[in-house]
Amino acid sequence: MSETVVYGTGGGRPLELRLYGRGGGRRPGVVFVHGGGWRKGTLDMLARLASEVADAGYVTATIDYRLSGEARWPAALEDAKCAVRWMRAHADELGVDAYRIAAAGGSAGGHLAALVALTPGRFEGSGGWAGVSSAVQAAVLYNPVIDLGVPAIGEMVEEFLGPEPVPVASPLSYVDHSCPPVLSRVGTEDELTPASGCVAFHGRLDELGVANELEIVPGRGHGLPVHDHEGCYHATIDFLGRRFQGKSARQFP
Repeated sequence: MSETVVYGTGGGRPLELRLYGRGGGRRPGVVFVHGGGWRKGTLDMLARLASEVADAGYVTATIDYRLSGEARWPAALEDAKCAVRWMRAHADELGVDAYRIAAAGGSAGGHLAALVALTPGRFEGSGGWAGVSSAVQAAVLYNPVIDLGVPAIGEMVEEFLGPEPVPVASPLSYVDHSCPPVLSRVGTEDELTPASGCVAFHGRLDELGVANELEIVPGRGHGLPVHDHEGCYHATIDFLGRRFQGKSARQFP
């Protein structure tokens, strides 16, 4: 079962999420951010994955956010952070452990999930739940956009950023030692989000001593949550299970 909830506002309009796994106890939460090149996509795109992860003992949500045709950088990131704040602000009624929340996303959504993890306290926007932390305690990225300079996505990046320079929205610009644990999965045949971007990102995480895991999937192209759904599901459950099992930080960075 799922329910659709307004989690905040963006540009004067309501923003919605689809919630899975509301229940008792203190379960970890996961906010899923869809892909689509920042220009298209809906909160249904990661519904199957979110539903199955909820069935494994999590409270999950897939989110709507402002696309590039409506608002440019950093609107989409502000909205994703607002969704995290909403989940944390409603932790008691949702049955969420407010200190065990992860951001997850694919492609452009993976880019946004990475930046949610990397920029607590920045790019918060004014969509709602001011004063609540947007920090996440883990990130799961499926073929994320790390290298915004790949020619194949140049037009999408330009629409997303407008006049802003690429480094302002690059995850590599924000990596520091406070980043939470990160899992990335990317295919060897992915031409839109090449594995080289994730290799550079995880190399930087290694240099800073940040816990991270990188899985490069042989023979797979773009769109792992669709074309390698089972692999993404099991990798997500295994990673979050190890990171969250019996642990609650009781503090935010």
